[in-house]
Amino acid sequence: MEQLGNHKVGAWIKGKWKNGELFHGFIDSYEPFSRSVKVRVVKSDNEGLEGKTISVIESKIERLGTTITYSREAILNLIDVALLIKDENWFKELSLQLECVNEKEENKDSSFTIKKENEIKLEHKNQKGRR
Repeated sequence: MEQLGNHKVGAWIKGKWKNGELFHGFIDSYEPFSRSVKVRVVKSDNEGLEGKTISVIESKIERLGTTITYSREAILNLIDVALLIKDENWFKELSLQLECVNEKEENKDSSFTIKKENEIKLEHKNQKGRR
């Protein structure tokens, strides 16, 4: 995969264009003999740039994080695909993601329960203090 500086072809980036327009997109290619990249714009505050490939100086772009979070249902669907194509490594990776999502959901439920118990206790204390 081609690379210039810290950026690779296909990397998701954000940046500013000529008149300060902000954009998100991905690196399509590098321009030979320059420090510029061709970026396919996916979203911009200048709607005229969206869907176009623009040339941007590399110093004007910043790589976006690649963290993606899927819903429980999406992970279950991807697990089905991993099973269909018999990709054991992907299946294991998705199973770990599903465990994390399930733990987060359980923690949200238990923290809500704790808050409710505290509210009940606080209400109970206030009622005793008034008597």
